[in-house]
Amino acid sequence: MDLKDRLKDRILDHKLVHSPLKEKTIDTVRRLEQQVAAYPTLSPLLQFFLKIADNNYDAVRILVVQSYKFASSAMVICRSTAELIFSTCLILSNVEQYLPLYLKSGWREQYEAFQRYRDDEFLKNEVEWLTNYKMYLDVHADTIGITLDEKRDPTKIKYFPTPTQILSPRYHYVKDLDKHTLRFLQIFNDEYYSGLLSKLSHYSESGISIQVSALFSSYPKIQQELIISQPLAISMMILLVLLSEISLFFGFDDRPKLKELWTYLALTIPLHQQLYDAKYRVAL
Repeated sequence: MDLKDRLKDRILDHKLVHSPLKEKTIDTVRRLEQQVAAYPTLSPLLQFFLKIADNNYDAVRILVVQSYKFASSAMVICRSTAELIFSTCLILSNVEQYLPLYLKSGWREQYEAFQRYRDDEFLKNEVEWLTNYKMYLDVHADTIGITLDEKRDPTKIKYFPTPTQILSPRYHYVKDLDKHTLRFLQIFNDEYYSGLLSKLSHYSESGISIQVSALFSSYPKIQQELIISQPLAISMMILLVLLSEISLFFGFDDRPKLKELWTYLALTIPLHQQLYDAKYRVAL
């Protein structure tokens, strides 16, 4: 049966997406393992990103299958996972510049935490623990290429930008994003990351009002199904974005399958249609 025939009612059947999405994730992790020799740092990082998104997708499924009342908690997981999209898009836009920034920024944050622990009255007597922490930081610094000057003065390392900073015209990051990626991220940010997901994650009044009725047993069954469907669709889409970005960067031959999954989501969810049209309709 043709995909469009199956979608004549424009209702998302998660079972049709779940298995091929999981298969593509496993396959892409395998492909990334084959890229380690050429990309010894980038490939493992992208594998980690994929596994995080995959695990979070599984967590969302477990929550909403147990009860539609856990849907708002599942959306908080989606908000956290969404940050991977911004990081991945920026890093892959200029690997030589942004991969070291991502890694070194993480080291700086850990080193600053170590300084707080070392100076804390409660922790300063934990000599063995602090010594081991410092040894880890030194080994990690050498692994990711922290220079001697940066070790002496970690403030010389810039912080990796937040999603808001990546999209802000006040910074230079937008200049490194192609127009399709920039448009995709702007829609994703406005509608999901800084939109719906932010409202729910920060428990603003507008966010609470969206799902407050789901806490009551009198909530109509059709609405319960919609509440369950939403975080599932978003977590699927986040994982599909990561798979698509990785495939595009490495030139993998799995684009037709990814495009089919995108078409399915686009035909059933209007907002996903916008995201698909912004970049992947042409790019894949």
